[in-house]
Amino acid sequence: MDIKMSSMNNLFNPKSVAVIGASRNSAKLGFHVMLSLTKGGFPSM
Repeated sequence: MDIKMSSMNNLFNPKSVAVIGASRNSAKLGFHVMLSLTKGGFPSM
């Protein structure tokens, strides 16, 4: 199977992500997922 590098780049450097279960409650896992993503440069809603 021939995989182009541009396809791999899209996989490992996404422009956006969807989080199911995001939460504003710091006791929840979804809160920490969103915190990590925003610290990594993804905008939050």
